[in-house]
Amino acid sequence: MKELIHIAEEAAQPRTHPEWRDAESARLVTELVLRIARETKRRAHVLHITTADEMPLLAKHKDIATVETTPQHLKLKAPDCYDRRGTFAQMNPPIRSAEHRAGH
Repeated sequence: MKELIHIAEEAAQPRTHPEWRDAESARLVTELVLRIARETKRRAHVLHITTADEMPLLAKHKDIATVETTPQHLKLKAPDCYDRRGTFAQMNPPIRSAEHRAGH
């Protein structure tokens, strides 16, 4: 039971936000949106891109997709922003590492 409490306490820390809203999930959802757009012959606008893996994927689909991110996703990096700002840095999708930020 103590281990479960420790896991829950760790998960509640702002710096873990990018782990439980991970980059792979973001990429998978973007792939799904692009597939649906292609199948339905509709355009898609993908908001708040935060991973380096999504940008090359979206670049291959310029004919059906546009993209944007937010200033805080371009300026801040994890885990530093969570250590300094705590829950004030939490948002969805989360602020990610410098490596992901460089992919924007």
